[in-house]
Amino acid sequence: MEVKNIIDIFFSSDVKLCNEILSDKSRISEESQKVFNAVDLNKDGLIDYPEFTNLIKEIEKRSCMDEFEKNYLTQDKIKQTFDTFDTNKDGRIHFNEFKEIFIDLVAANIMAQTDSNK
Repeated sequence: MEVKNIIDIFFSSDVKLCNEILSDKSRISEESQKVFNAVDLNKDGLIDYPEFTNLIKEIEKRSCMDEFEKNYLTQDKIKQTFDTFDTNKDGRIHFNEFKEIFIDLVAANIMAQTDSNK
C-alpha cells in the first residue's frame, strides 16, 4: 500500500476508526506496521530522512493545517522533527521509534477532526 493511501485512511474524518486504533494495543502495532512498511520505500526496515520527508509532505497535503502552519514546516523544522523521533540518534527511525510517532499522529488527527466539527 502506498503512503498516500495509508495517510488518506488516517486523515479521513473517521474519528471512530482512529479511536478504535488507539484503544487497542495490538491494533496500534498492526496499523503502525502497515504505515511503517509503506513509508519504508527501500524496504530496509528503517525510515531514513528522505522517506520521512516524503511522509511529512503527504501528511501536510491531507491535514487540517492552515497556510501558516504549512509554511512553518521548513526543511529545518522537518529535520529537527526527524532528529527528535530518531531517539537513538543513528540517523534512521526504527519501528519502535516510529510507533510513537504514529500514535501521536492518530491522536492529533482525532483532536483536529473534533475541533473542525465544532
